[in-house]
Amino acid sequence: MEPLTKTSPRTVLKAEVDRARAVLREILELSGLSQKELSHRLEEHGCSGTNISRLFTGKAALRLEHIVAISRALGFHPLEFFHIVFEQPEQRSPFLQRLWDLIAPHGRQPIQHGPAVARDEFDKLRRRVAGLARQVEQLPPSGQRQPSAERRVSHHPPSLASPIARRSAEDSARTAQGLER
Repeated sequence: MEPLTKTSPRTVLKAEVDRARAVLREILELSGLSQKELSHRLEEHGCSGTNISRLFTGKAALRLEHIVAISRALGFHPLEFFHIVFEQPEQRSPFLQRLWDLIAPHGRQPIQHGPAVARDEFDKLRRRVAGLARQVEQLPPSGQRQPSAERRVSHHPPSLASPIARRSAEDSARTAQGLER
């Protein structure tokens, strides 16, 4: 068995699989589903008996069927997942170009998809969603009413409304508010 070094192929492979595992974990977190809910959805997509916790911690092998089933269960295409995990190569590999030349009709160009989702774009999106989640958590419970901005603001420009006029406007707004209830 070869020793694991920073540049060994096994180290690179393990790092890529760990990255895929981490991205799946983050996507699940952003989806708002629990691991239990995801397990039920995986059963619906033909991938039953998957222990999500073991899969995400690396105690169970991450297989292609897991990636495809989780992608489908969360409502996105598996190719989109791979675009997040792996950077788009700058040019096609020589092998793939030769293969294309052999099987593609002459004169037909390979299918070009839109730009891949860059890792930094995914990370920005993840941070933005996390920020939005924090803002939602700070909102008052749905049963509590907050005074509307209309009721708190005088209809006169601040320079024209005297403190007495402002208090009077606020008092009439409070009275109107009491009548609405």
